This record gives sequence, structure tokens and C-alpha cells, in this order.
Amino acid sequence: MDILKHDKRPLYLKIKEHIENLIDQEIYEAGDKLPSETAFAKELDVSRASLREALRVLEKEGKIIKSQGVGTFISKPIPRFKRGIEELFSVTDTIKNEGFTPGTRALEISKEKIEKHLALKMNIKENEEILKLQRVRTADQKPVVFCIDYLNTNLFPID
Repeated sequence: MDILKHDKRPLYLKIKEHIENLIDQEIYEAGDKLPSETAFAKELDVSRASLREALRVLEKEGKIIKSQGVGTFISKPIPRFKRGIEELFSVTDTIKNEGFTPGTRALEISKEKIEKHLALKMNIKENEEILKLQRVRTADQKPVVFCIDYLNTNLFPID
């Protein structure tokens, strides 16, 4: 690995950046197993300690997955969105428009008495029963949005 002498950053950050470049250039792709630490350190001409620190940071950022006794693998990219939340589009449409496959995981569905502040916003009588739905919206099966929806049971009858 050609380390620039004028680059004053710590070595592990240079190694991390080099590994990210290998991923960006698709030399390593999602699901690929990286060489063992010993072999990879030798290949990059760096110490195992510096390589290990770079891998620790990459793991923390979700770019690699380390499995003890199995190896280190390149993880699937985390979905990133180009538009901000200030544009009001449906979550499903936003996920589709960014080229990902939308999904939903229901976490909890419960009947509750509506709280005063919600009753005012929803034009429902205080203490009336509502349906509370908690779910995670996904893009390519990666969680991207946590939703809590309150449904008026007069409009959405429940059994």
C-alpha cells in the first residue's frame, strides 16, 4: 500500500480509506470475505494492529461484518436517500424513487384511549378508543424509518 508521507492522518485511517476504495472499485463486493488479518496486513504492508483498528472502524460504520472464527465480510450498502424529509411524499414512494425495494415490519398493534393532545389534532373525542400501530419501514430489508400511526377506529373499524 502506497502511504503518502505528507498525509499526517493516523495510519489506520489511511488503511480504512484504502479498504473503502477497494469496495468502491468493486474489488470487494457485498458478501465477499476479506483475507485473514495476517494475510491482509501483509498484502497492504501494514501492521496487524493498524489493520485491526481500521477494520474496527469499518465494522462500527456498518461497512463490514466480523464473525469470530468465520471471517470478515463486506456488508450490503446501507440505503441512503438524496431527498430530505421536508418533501412530503409517502415513505413507500420515496423508497421506490431512490431505487430500493420498500417493506414494512409491524412491531406492535394495540387499542388505546386517545390522549388529549392527539384527540384535538385528530378531531376525536377525548378518551375515545384508537388503534396504535408501530412499525419499521425498510429499504432493501434495511430499517430506515420508525413509524407510530394512530388510526381513528370510526374510519378504520377494528374487531
